[in-house]
Amino acid sequence: VEVFSEFSSVVAMKFLPYREAEALYYISFHAGQFRRIWKTDDDNEKPDAQISYDYDSANSGFTVSFDGGESSDPDGHIILHSWDFGDETSIGSGREISHVYSKSGVYKVILTVRDDKGKEDSDTVNVQVGKPPEAKINFPGNGDKFAVGDTFTLKGSATDGNGKTLTGASLKWKVLQWHGNLHTHEYITAYGEEVTAQDAPGPEDPYSTETSYLEVQLTATDGNGLSTSVSQDYWPKLAEISFTTDPPGLTVILHNGFPFSSPVITLTTWLGYRLSVEAPAIQSLN
Repeated sequence: VEVFSEFSSVVAMKFLPYREAEALYYISFHAGQFRRIWKTDDDNEKPDAQISYDYDSANSGFTVSFDGGESSDPDGHIILHSWDFGDETSIGSGREISHVYSKSGVYKVILTVRDDKGKEDSDTVNVQVGKPPEAKINFPGNGDKFAVGDTFTLKGSATDGNGKTLTGASLKWKVLQWHGNLHTHEYITAYGEEVTAQDAPGPEDPYSTETSYLEVQLTATDGNGLSTSVSQDYWPKLAEISFTTDPPGLTVILHNGFPFSSPVITLTTWLGYRLSVEAPAIQSLN
């Protein structure tokens, strides 16, 4: 059941015939949709399947312990836990169960639960079995910084669970630009032990220059599909700039229309960033 106040701008509603009964029809203005609500004959709500598992590649060999105990049913109880371990073996059953895999790899495990009225639900997880690769980012490191427009070379290395060096497409780089702690933009995606990135980006706005940065991610994947990801924050070099107006206190418009006004306008930006500045020709001063 949903509360109408949580809908997006309901502007009209009416009961009209539907099947052998009636349904409530309504129009959502902002969503641009015509919707229908009706009561079904089946009041039974389906269960909720939840998988958890425990695996230690160093001590467990290829044995994985699974648990479906977090699964639930809102209006009854669960009578069946059915497991598909993703390796084409027989289906297992039981709330808690262990399974031994024959080799390392990534397996899609599916738990299906059934309640006492016959409804079912499934949950899926991908389980890595075996010793995963070890990955390391050699550049950038702690303390390394960039300026806007820089060209820099990402350097990394990795080995698989047997100590074999991974190269080429086995090493995937992704660099994200964080806008404060709000969201990210993808800067580059590339492959290899060394990747050259050109034209390092500038900040998204003047207000988040001290909390924005690049996140460098390296994912190493071996021949069995096992993977390990590591990351390194890559911070910009900062520069402080100040503006004054004559007379003092007038408004200065910075990059993308951000207004600043005070006797002395000081802000922190990224080194190498080209900042557009203008002052309205006509403005009032209190």
